[in-house]
Amino acid sequence: MLYLYKNMKQENNKNHNSGNYNILRGAYFNNFSEVDGALETEPRCIENTDHLGRTALHIAAQRGFVDMVMHLSEQDGVDFSATDLLGRTALDVSWESAKSEIPHYLSDRMYPSLFTEFTP
Repeated sequence: MLYLYKNMKQENNKNHNSGNYNILRGAYFNNFSEVDGALETEPRCIENTDHLGRTALHIAAQRGFVDMVMHLSEQDGVDFSATDLLGRTALDVSWESAKSEIPHYLSDRMYPSLFTEFTP
C-alpha cells in the first residue's frame, strides 16, 4: 500500500517544484504581495503543488479566501482541473470553505458555457 501511495504521490506531484514555495505560502496566508512576487519571478509557479498535491488555488479555495481565489483564477497557466492526492479539484475543496461564493465563482470560471444563454 505504501508503494502505491508513493507512486501516486510522485505522479500527482509532477509539477512539484522545491525551488519556489512562495506562491503556496502566499495563498495559505492570503498574502497578495508574496503571490505576485512569486509569479513575477517564476510565472510557471502557478502550477506548483505542495506535499498533498494542492496548488495555490486549492489552498486559497479551501481556506475561504475569495479575493485570492479570484486573483489566482485570472493568472495565465492556472489549471482548474488540477487534482490533489485525493483527486479533488479546487472546486471540490472549495465546498469545505464557509464561503459559499467560492464554489459558485469557480464553477463559472471552469464551465462558462453552462451559464450562458443558449442562442440558436
